[in-house]
Amino acid sequence: MKKSIFTTLALSAGLTFGGLAVSDDAKAADVDYSHLAQAAQNNDVELNQKPIQAGNYDFSFSDGKFTYHFYNYNGNFGYEYHTGSTQVNNTSSQLAAQEQNVEQKVDTQQIQFDAQNEIDTNKVTSSNEQPKQVEAPKKEVKQEVATKSTASNSSIEAQILAAGGDQAMIEIAKRESTLNPNATNPSSGAQGLFQGLGKSWANGSVEEQTKGAKQYMIDRYGSTSAALSYHDANNNY
Repeated sequence: MKKSIFTTLALSAGLTFGGLAVSDDAKAADVDYSHLAQAAQNNDVELNQKPIQAGNYDFSFSDGKFTYHFYNYNGNFGYEYHTGSTQVNNTSSQLAAQEQNVEQKVDTQQIQFDAQNEIDTNKVTSSNEQPKQVEAPKKEVKQEVATKSTASNSSIEAQILAAGGDQAMIEIAKRESTLNPNATNPSSGAQGLFQGLGKSWANGSVEEQTKGAKQYMIDRYGSTSAALSYHDANNNY
């Protein structure tokens, strides 16, 4: 729906109409000019929502002060009015040309926008303030954190081995606590490297946890390697 308004002056009482130009699809007798004029002046909601009649139409009328133009071309409907009594006579072909001009204008604006956007992007890319200069410290921090984490895990593994543990126990500790001697399961309350539940050794030192867990694995499974095999099959031990 398209609408153009060239003035907002109110109509005077006693409308007289002339200069009618109705297309083949519109019936002059079916048009209530007074109602249409008032609706156009009041920017009527219904007038903006749908055509005033079925089929294509293109007609104009004047009351001496304003000239009104109503049209519908294959669903492209609208109206306009302006001061004066000059006859408006837009044909269907002219309406189609107007639509094409609008589309060409939009296309031109899009091309101009794209061109300017490319220029702006090139300016940012060629600027001395490169994003890489900001990212470099972040990468160094990540590497430092990863190095500290690896060193910490290596220390815990060494402590487990020094306390009499073995690689099977280290693997279980990795799965259960990611080698965190202070880990606590919020759901079950299991604690420590090996997630002992209700075990006195579960919250002790790395050495105490290793010795307590080793004895538990031997008592229940016969060996630490057997405990690891059970963990492989059941995801717990």
